[in-house]
Amino acid sequence: MPMIIAPVRNKDYELCGNALGSLWTSSEQAIAECSELVIIGCSFPETDTRAWDLLDKAIAARESCLDIKLVDPYPDGLLNRMRDRIGERCIIDVHQCTFEEFMDR
Repeated sequence: MPMIIAPVRNKDYELCGNALGSLWTSSEQAIAECSELVIIGCSFPETDTRAWDLLDKAIAARESCLDIKLVDPYPDGLLNRMRDRIGERCIIDVHQCTFEEFMDR
């Protein structure tokens, strides 16, 4: 069944029931095992507690530091939130550009 989770400040994941449970689990496992994570177009607002919890758990499960590539033409807000939340647990490489410019590089 198609589903859209709108980009709203306060997401109510409970409305979806457990329809996304396996997706969250596989995403957490993929982040725990990947060599790098590229974040494009996701602002990670503080109110998206489920996304932050997923990232926290995945980073905690890793055996090594995670290399995060942050692609955003205006990265300061997200960069500050990420530094506050994950601190030294990851290496954050900022690409201050659009997705198209990132792909052209």
